[in-house]
Amino acid sequence: MRRIFWPSVMSAVLALLIATPATAAVFLGSTLKPAGSKFPSWCNGFVYAQLTSDPATPYSVPAGGAGYITQWQTNTQFAIPGSRVSFVVLHPTSAASNYVVAGFDSQSLPRSLPPSHIVTFRLKNPILFARGDLLGLWSPRDLNGASCAFTGGATPAAATIAVFSSPSGDLVVGQKVSVRSTSPPAWRVPVAALLVHIQDAAVKTLKVRPIVGKRTVLSFAVTNHGPSTLPIRFTDRVPRRLTVNAAAAQHGVCSSTGREVRCTIIGLSRGDTSRVRIVVTPRAAGRYTNTASVANLGALDPDPANNRSTTQISVARSPDFMVTVAVKDQSPGEPTSIEFNNVLLDPASQTLGATRYTATGPTQLVLGSNVIALDTSVNKASRTTNAKLTTTAYINAFVPTKHIRGTAVVPPGATVELTINEQPSVTLRNGRFDITLQPS
Repeated sequence: MRRIFWPSVMSAVLALLIATPATAAVFLGSTLKPAGSKFPSWCNGFVYAQLTSDPATPYSVPAGGAGYITQWQTNTQFAIPGSRVSFVVLHPTSAASNYVVAGFDSQSLPRSLPPSHIVTFRLKNPILFARGDLLGLWSPRDLNGASCAFTGGATPAAATIAVFSSPSGDLVVGQKVSVRSTSPPAWRVPVAALLVHIQDAAVKTLKVRPIVGKRTVLSFAVTNHGPSTLPIRFTDRVPRRLTVNAAAAQHGVCSSTGREVRCTIIGLSRGDTSRVRIVVTPRAAGRYTNTASVANLGALDPDPANNRSTTQISVARSPDFMVTVAVKDQSPGEPTSIEFNNVLLDPASQTLGATRYTATGPTQLVLGSNVIALDTSVNKASRTTNAKLTTTAYINAFVPTKHIRGTAVVPPGATVELTINEQPSVTLRNGRFDITLQPS
């Protein structure tokens, strides 16, 4: 059953709960006896759960979402010392008025009850308390008064309870129970619970290929593995020689001071991911280490190992030439491959090599000390919205002087467009081109 904390992180959570910060915990429910209220004469053998409550004493999931109940307490003013009583969390099912026992804790009251009437128990196994769950009490049919509800007097009118069918035998996680009846206004179960927000926040760095002097987007994926849904703080101090131009978060707001970027991610449900993008301009080529981190705001994190993401950023020097070969007006269903035959010359006019390759996906060719990077990207939207398709190949050549002679083999009727250093150059039909490039 999903409700009991999963064993793989149980030890980590229990260690966190030893010293829970006040900001990560909240009390639900109430054990105070409203002035003038009383217990009904019948109250044992059934599960009594708080159905609705007033804002001053909420019994439902608070802001910040689900969490884990670590301790509970009850009012024993009308209970018999030594009585058996069980704290119960009920989870709704798809069928109306049907619930399952999501978790419980059975205890015996002290033989000597305290003058305050309040008895507190700490759970050995924290119980997940999620949206729609109910808090309740149950005791056997022995009229011990340990699970009764307060009614009347100053009990808030907004407070109502649900009476559930008596379990057959002892409580069992996953056991189905159904609502027998609901109370009129001003009924309240004397149970309170400490809910601790637990949130597994994670960050992952996405791939990037920056070039000196060109604006580059550093992308990160921030994921909330839950169960709580509190804000997450993202922090990244970008490496030296990278200038921060802007920063934005898909679900939140960002600010930057110098090289440090901070974002507050809000509204992430369990399992959701938010992209964080930092626009930078590299000022020098080289290999840099970048570390991004996340931290919960108001929740404990059971897995600190995924709170940081470190990656190596390789900044390439700006190519002497960037030649873009765009093949346009290609019909759907036609092959997207483009063949080139290139001859590269170094400054001394020494031929480094002739290369023939097919552009079917991202690839990189190394010719001596020179690099040709080729990327092909398909406009997927065009494939479904109209009858045309565009395939673009980018050739980055790190040579001071370059002569490109070649043929782009494309489907009949396609147009080949050459762009040099982001400036339109020439449009050729039948894909033939022969051009000498000079450094800009």
